[in-house]
Amino acid sequence: MLRSIRAFDERDWDGYARLFTPDGVFIRATDPQAPLVGRAAIRAALAARPRTRLTRHLCTNIEIEVRDRDHAEGRCYLLLYGGDSSHPHSPEGRPAEPEQRVGEYRDQYVRTREGWLIGQRAGTLVLYARSDRTGLAR
Repeated sequence: MLRSIRAFDERDWDGYARLFTPDGVFIRATDPQAPLVGRAAIRAALAARPRTRLTRHLCTNIEIEVRDRDHAEGRCYLLLYGGDSSHPHSPEGRPAEPEQRVGEYRDQYVRTREGWLIGQRAGTLVLYARSDRTGLAR
């Protein structure tokens, strides 16, 4: 789970897709009606994201339950911050977008010859917060 979050935030789309089974399904929270099926579809959709899109997913409340020898389920909560990498980097970092989101991932894991992989990941958004440009929450 954490390896996939790091790959996503580092824009390592090949590495992210390889963490799924060949026929793995990624249901994005922002587009649940259009699941991505298979490594190629996952890689292509993520590679189409704006090149300057900068994200950090902060994960917590991680739970993994083994269902049997070859199957497990996982869940985590996440706080998503986004920004634009074209903004100049300062000692404080780059400015974050005024909206932050709280969501969760629910994963189905499968043991394969390649090791444990994600058979399905479903993301959902639960809460969001917006602030004005002065940094004050609305």
